[in-house]
Amino acid sequence: MLESITRWNDKRVLERAVLSACDKLDVADAKFILDCLTKGIDVFNAGLRKNRRMIVFFLGEVYPTENMSRKKDADLAEYMEELISATKMLNIEW
Repeated sequence: MLESITRWNDKRVLERAVLSACDKLDVADAKFILDCLTKGIDVFNAGLRKNRRMIVFFLGEVYPTENMSRKKDADLAEYMEELISATKMLNIEW
């Protein structure tokens, strides 16, 4: 729990991680990810089934020590919720 609270406490670190991962996606996929981060988990949940492979890739880039391909959808949503919360907390505008 403490790790998830302190992992994204630096705005620059979060921005760098997300933008670096988005740079490896095509434009439409990167837009979807940034929409999720700004509009919330409902956008993520609505697009999870269609975009699962890309989401697994993105989250694997942001969280390189985690094996996202073995995660359940609920686990992926938790990681995305952590990023959404950090985006709001740090007042990041993508």
